[in-house]
Amino acid sequence: MGEARRPHQTYGLPILGPEVLYTADITSFFPRSLRAVTFAGLFGTVTLVVGGALAGASAPGDGGRLWSVPTVPVRPSADLLTALVLFYAGLIILVRAWLRLRRDAQAGAVSVAAVAAVIVVWCLPLLAGPPLGSRDVYAYAAQGRLAEEGFDVYRQGPAALGDDPVLDPVDPLYLDAPVVYGPVFVAISSVVSAKTDGGVMLSVLAFRALAVAGLFVAAVGVWDIARGLGRDPVDAIVLAVANPLVLLHLVSGAHNEALMLAFLVGGVAIARRSSLPLVGIGLCSFAAAIKMPAILGAAFLAWPWVLEARALRARAARLVLTAGEAFVVIALAGRLTGWGWGWVDAITGAKPVDAYLSVTRVAGGAVQLLTGFDEVSVLAVARLSGLVLAGLVTAWLLFRSNYPATVALAWSLLWFAVLHPTTQPWYLTWGLMLWAATSAGGPNRFYVVLTAAAAFVVLPAGPRIGDVVLENHDVLSLAMAAGALGLLTLSLMGFDAGRRSTQVWSLRSRS
Repeated sequence: MGEARRPHQTYGLPILGPEVLYTADITSFFPRSLRAVTFAGLFGTVTLVVGGALAGASAPGDGGRLWSVPTVPVRPSADLLTALVLFYAGLIILVRAWLRLRRDAQAGAVSVAAVAAVIVVWCLPLLAGPPLGSRDVYAYAAQGRLAEEGFDVYRQGPAALGDDPVLDPVDPLYLDAPVVYGPVFVAISSVVSAKTDGGVMLSVLAFRALAVAGLFVAAVGVWDIARGLGRDPVDAIVLAVANPLVLLHLVSGAHNEALMLAFLVGGVAIARRSSLPLVGIGLCSFAAAIKMPAILGAAFLAWPWVLEARALRARAARLVLTAGEAFVVIALAGRLTGWGWGWVDAITGAKPVDAYLSVTRVAGGAVQLLTGFDEVSVLAVARLSGLVLAGLVTAWLLFRSNYPATVALAWSLLWFAVLHPTTQPWYLTWGLMLWAATSAGGPNRFYVVLTAAAAFVVLPAGPRIGDVVLENHDVLSLAMAAGALGLLTLSLMGFDAGRRSTQVWSLRSRS
């Protein structure tokens, strides 16, 4: 199985070292400091779930269940400000535990198996509690029901179901909106609906189970890529999977990014093995049949393989082969699922959600205020400009930059996530997984700040909760709540002070 992991060792790390195989002493596998981190993170996720549930992520008044499906509009089951303080307090504790876990991982104090165990423990409350930070998984359930009933999901929204109870928790924005996901995910949603008999809670748990399975596959891919690049695989797993943004949105929220990333990251990991580029390209193309951004993976894997051929004719043949493979994989996915190419029309014709985190929405709004031009026209131009800019950056990364393909792909996905017309925090996970794999072992301060900040910009039950808070609380109570969270943040600064000597901020990669 290889040698046990030692401090400052970054390559060829085993999943289980001899200390696990040959001794029953759990302290060698799960040292005291790691147990403290595990408990802190668990306490954080429990507090996060309780606060989110009380703030409206769970319907009030049904104490016989772990959580109950809320309806629209959301009704908090406790004082909303108190519930939000609990929610963000839990998130603060979780972020601090994550930073401490990463510090121990960089110091060589933990194995990949121990990190995996910590992640599992942290996830337990999130798996049992209501979806937090977004209501999209309820839309998945309604869309699956729509597909199961034989409606054309790429032309009709869930509202076509009439009075079906599955619509009760769905955000009104999506009731009349056609599905914009690929045929593979529509087929999966339909199967989930059939197997759960349209039960909303069971459907949420099923989508969550699929998301966890997808994250596991993606984690294996991250570990393999990091190890192959001479990066620290343990740090890569901490960055990519244990981070609060992933736990909040891909585990609790059960977003379909987890399934997309399973095939995207897995495809990249396989393609890096020189004898299997076409397999990796095929997997990324299949991921695009779940969610469109993954098609970038096929492009960034194909182009270096095309350039490896010296003769122009050989390059042309490889280019045609890879483009044809991507087309055939996606076409077969549409054909075998029965949903064809309708999703492409649905994407191009979709009405952008007015996302408050969208960079192009903010920029367009600012231009409209300064100029007084028609808001609809200005926002349309801003959104198109954002996509064009992301496309230009991607073209440069693909054809002109000297970045390795995996690094360039990570940055391209991040640019599209940030400049997307309807940017959401979980979109950042498109590129974060690969970024973690290609940069693990270094300081990565920007990565840490970006992911931590993105986790804090959402409310447990949607942005409208914020309006309710502002309407029903005075400035003094809001200031006291902010002060309490600030004191909690400062008080936890000493949580890992005793371990600062174990920091290893040097870039420990094998050139």
